[in-house]
Amino acid sequence: MNNKNPKQILINDNFNLFVKFDDNEIRYVNLKTWLDGASKIKTDLDFCKQAFIEHGYAISWPNGISIDPEIIYAEGKKIKDFPKANNQSGIPIFVTKPSFFAMAVLKYHSPSSARLT
Repeated sequence: MNNKNPKQILINDNFNLFVKFDDNEIRYVNLKTWLDGASKIKTDLDFCKQAFIEHGYAISWPNGISIDPEIIYAEGKKIKDFPKANNQSGIPIFVTKPSFFAMAVLKYHSPSSARLT
């Protein structure tokens, strides 16, 4: 992997996770279709928007689920401009937040899909 670190994330009302990386590349995935299995991240928009950048690297949620950003870098759709945030599309997150939850292990089913355990 490329050791790409996220420096900004945004989740909009369509469950799209946008990630701006430290090399200024911008990628996005739709969490509803990209993640395998059942997860609160895919069904509860308010919870989904609680994502934060943990320890400058992992994209995490308050329940301890984390996603390796290198997978988003490799599999996400590349776009030119980071979307603007507004009250209906989420708040861009710049600050890292410590978490005492264990990180979830991300396992591959195939090169284009992943599931959280």
